[in-house]
Amino acid sequence: MTKKVISIFNNKGGVGKTNIIWNLGIALADKAKKVLFIDFDPQCNLSIAVIGYEEFEKCLENDESFPFGKTIRSYIQPYIQSLENPKVFLKRPKYKNLYCENIHIIPGDFWLNTFADYLNVGSDVNGGNGIHRFLVIESLIKKIEEEKNVNYDYVLIDLAPSFNTLVRLALYCSDYFLVPCTADLFSAYCVGLIGEVLPSFIDDWIQGKRKYLKSNQYDKLVSNKGKPKFGGWIFNGFDTRVKKGAIDKIAADKAQFNKVIDSVENNLLP
Repeated sequence: MTKKVISIFNNKGGVGKTNIIWNLGIALADKAKKVLFIDFDPQCNLSIAVIGYEEFEKCLENDESFPFGKTIRSYIQPYIQSLENPKVFLKRPKYKNLYCENIHIIPGDFWLNTFADYLNVGSDVNGGNGIHRFLVIESLIKKIEEEKNVNYDYVLIDLAPSFNTLVRLALYCSDYFLVPCTADLFSAYCVGLIGEVLPSFIDDWIQGKRKYLKSNQYDKLVSNKGKPKFGGWIFNGFDTRVKKGAIDKIAADKAQFNKVIDSVENNLLP
């Protein structure tokens, strides 16, 4: 099976992205799939939840031997600054269930906020000059698989509730994105907003790719990336009642459910 890279994304906060990543990951691991979590949200909630606060705190520590700690920063900062020997550090979940043997996580880092400032859409993407900066996640996955002698079936990326450059980068590296939604007034609006903003992300990539490939025509990586597909949406955190032996949404949340469906079909899919 070809590896699938999936971003869990919504520009609205509080929709359960991290919770969904964990449950999706352990469900896949339980099916004997090898899963890599990448915590690409500067809030680092996934890292704290999966490996525990104390272990995560240790990952952030740096010294002469580990100047960038043992987080995602230890690969990305040397990579973008053209320093020698970018390093990757993997952790397993603190839970000892059998399926957790199939899960690795790359701990996040609060430094990702600083990394976002390094990224320049105008010159790096539109101009095509630094387009590989926006493929650092793909480079990271390749480095891990080669160095650790592992082939992942799924890579799940946790993202901040934003349209910032980190989100854009992750989407460029993703095969699919999933959109969690909750039963509230703003979810349908935010889904529609994704439908407005994402095409501009793709247009920027196409423009930059065209310029870049003029002098790098055999670069297959750039040619094949920047094409995230909408993998579906997830209705999360709604009230239910049992009706005729099956779980059903109560009236108010059913109405929000229908609004999200309408927004997906009319605003996101087009």
